[in-house]
Amino acid sequence: MAEIVETERTKNLYEKLVEVGKEIDHLEKSRENTAQNYKFVPYKAYAHAARKKLYERGVLLTIDFPEVQFSRVQTAKGAELDVARVKARGIALDSRTGEAIERFAWGSGMDHGDKAVYKAETGAMKYLLRGLFLIPDEADDPEADEKLDRETAPEYVQQPQRLEKSQNGEERPKRRKAAKSENGDGKITDDQRRRLFAIARAAGVTDEQVKQAIREAGFESTADIPVAAYNSLLKAIAGDKLALA
Repeated sequence: MAEIVETERTKNLYEKLVEVGKEIDHLEKSRENTAQNYKFVPYKAYAHAARKKLYERGVLLTIDFPEVQFSRVQTAKGAELDVARVKARGIALDSRTGEAIERFAWGSGMDHGDKAVYKAETGAMKYLLRGLFLIPDEADDPEADEKLDRETAPEYVQQPQRLEKSQNGEERPKRRKAAKSENGDGKITDDQRRRLFAIARAAGVTDEQVKQAIREAGFESTADIPVAAYNSLLKAIAGDKLALA
């Protein structure tokens, strides 16, 4: 009787990516931006965590940038910075079977000239890898951001809509008064702060990216953003997605 030899089944691309994800642990924020006083995980940490593990399994990951948007924003000191938003497309390709999957991520960067594009591309590649392998970074969790919590506190949560009667007796939503800055100092309102984060999330921009863009524009937090700079900053962060908000 012939001996039956069992051969190992060839793993598909998804199984290989799952294996890579299992081997990548939480990454610490090892770099610090001393000028703007915040820590971050550099792109090379994400690339180093995934690169060798992918190649060991015969998986190639290519990244290009099919969409680039440009704008300008005024800083807290009145200067102008170039803003770039790029869409990164990552294609994971199994070199043995030809199987492939495609994923996207957005990145934004502020600086002078071409540096804005390089920053945006680096950010997009970082968020693409983090999203693909679900690499945890507890420090980026919005629920762990006390400063953001204060800016979006429970008293600002939308309340049930109130009704009022019109002149003909019909009930209609009660009109809200225009929002005003709390201290009348020309800074954006609480409604505008919440709208900034909501539009950014709808455009695929993370809270961390929003806060980084705010810092790069020279503001410590959303509480420091003047009304005059709000629209340009919003456009810089959300790009052409602003029209959908």
